[in-house]
Amino acid sequence: MDKDVSSVLKQAVAEVLEEVRRVPPQVTGNQASGNRIEIQVNAGGIGVWIAATACLVVLAVTIVSAIFTSHEFTRQGRELQELREQDEIHDAWIQTLNKQQKAQK
Repeated sequence: MDKDVSSVLKQAVAEVLEEVRRVPPQVTGNQASGNRIEIQVNAGGIGVWIAATACLVVLAVTIVSAIFTSHEFTRQGRELQELREQDEIHDAWIQTLNKQQKAQK
């Protein structure tokens, strides 16, 4: 059975190779015929100005966002520091109460 499968596969590969050989060189990208393919991009005019303006707008929005975000992070940092200080005061007060209760017993 393995020989049947391998012979079928060999036959299929041979058929595919024959089909590939029949494809013209222009379709396969083969440059044997000496033809050159060139791509030209002519950029200019209003499209360039639109793209440049869009880039500048994105840059400006990014800078403004960075400034506001920095301010917000600074504010959050201050609030967090205040909460930590209050927590330390509460911990000290609780420890003092615990020491007083132990001293009374």
